[in-house]
Amino acid sequence: MSLVFEGSPAADAGARSRPTIGLLVDTLFDAYEEAIWNGVMAAAEELDLHVLAFVGGAYVERRAGQNGVFELIHPDNVDGLVSLSGSMGNWISADELAARYRTFAGLPLVSVSKLVPGVPNVLIDNETGLAALLDHLVLAHGRRRIAFVRGPPTNDDAEIRWRVYRERLAAHGLPFDPALVYDGDFDRVTGRLAVRTLLDERHARFDALVGANDYMALYAMQELLHRGVRVPEDVAVAGFDDIADAAGATPPLSTVRQPFERIGRDAVRTLAAVLRGEQVPPRQTIPAVPVFRRSCGCAPELAPRRAPAPAGDPAARAPLARHLAELFPELGAELLDDRWAGALAAAVEESAAAGTPARLEAELDRLVALGLARAVAASRWYPVVEAAFAHLRAGPAAAPALAPLERAALVHVGVAGERVLAAHKARADEEFKLLRRVFMPSDLNERR
Repeated sequence: MSLVFEGSPAADAGARSRPTIGLLVDTLFDAYEEAIWNGVMAAAEELDLHVLAFVGGAYVERRAGQNGVFELIHPDNVDGLVSLSGSMGNWISADELAARYRTFAGLPLVSVSKLVPGVPNVLIDNETGLAALLDHLVLAHGRRRIAFVRGPPTNDDAEIRWRVYRERLAAHGLPFDPALVYDGDFDRVTGRLAVRTLLDERHARFDALVGANDYMALYAMQELLHRGVRVPEDVAVAGFDDIADAAGATPPLSTVRQPFERIGRDAVRTLAAVLRGEQVPPRQTIPAVPVFRRSCGCAPELAPRRAPAPAGDPAARAPLARHLAELFPELGAELLDDRWAGALAAAVEESAAAGTPARLEAELDRLVALGLARAVAASRWYPVVEAAFAHLRAGPAAAPALAPLERAALVHVGVAGERVLAAHKARADEEFKLLRRVFMPSDLNERR
């Protein structure tokens, strides 16, 4: 599908009394491109620029009608261009992409996320952030067999991440095993296919999996969980990008964060400088930083989890479980789960014994998600948590660390609620994207 639309933040959008920039994108039904679009629009408002978005699909081999919307680009309607080359050029070389750009009648152009010769480039520092993430998996979590899902070989970012993966294995004295590598393409389904290939065809053993982008990592994690593989206990999972879906996943995805809004802003500011006749550097590199979440084994506060205490005697938890069930009888019916009180009591007492909220936070994640799926508001769990700790404090062997544990649990209820709501939104977005693929087919299959 091709589409041109105006995206000006100001009124009088059609006037050429102020500069108009064109934005070339594959699709805006994608968290990566949508996030950069937000930065583009923020900078356009700041600089009083008008924006025309040309949504024409990624470049593939030349054929009639392919990317036809880009033929509308002309100095009569735009003064310069920003192209999300990291998406636009996934399937062709940088030289071929530069040749496509030369058809735009000499219009100034800024390339984003792919180094294109002859134009200013706004690039991401893939190396530092991914190296730190891989080092973290090895040093903080003791992972020794790390699988890797590659991106398209024609994508510069993907190839750099692939190189960093091999380099960090060597730096830690870990052998490179080709059986642990799957050739992906940044598409969601690749993550599922990677896990199926690694486990079913190659019978590979691995204790961590890193995707060259978040989409592949998220869908690989879903496939692992579907098979009963625990994340992160059995396999740690991490990605690259930190799209909105990453924080909303269960468990939340460790990743390397690209500052998407800054990327979009800097690209527009660079193009504006070119239009003013200023000299700009041939490349600008923006740092990306690792974000450690639960999918690699880290708690939300970025500290490695301590091992939970043993489960103990279920009979010893009976008073707390009965107390919670009696105080909140409606919850069992609403959750369609009459075991919730026992599960929460076990988590509370194990966390109190261990001195860390990790076990309780994991159970709250489960219960909040279960509740929201059945229209039980996350806020309903605040009094439940307070009642549980009040019961513990009244007992004969109250632990001195109960107060910080209770505060951590109450904060986590809100965090869990926000995360699950984000996951619901992400799931709705995914369903919409699927319907779009069915009813408005693009060139997706032609790219492979």
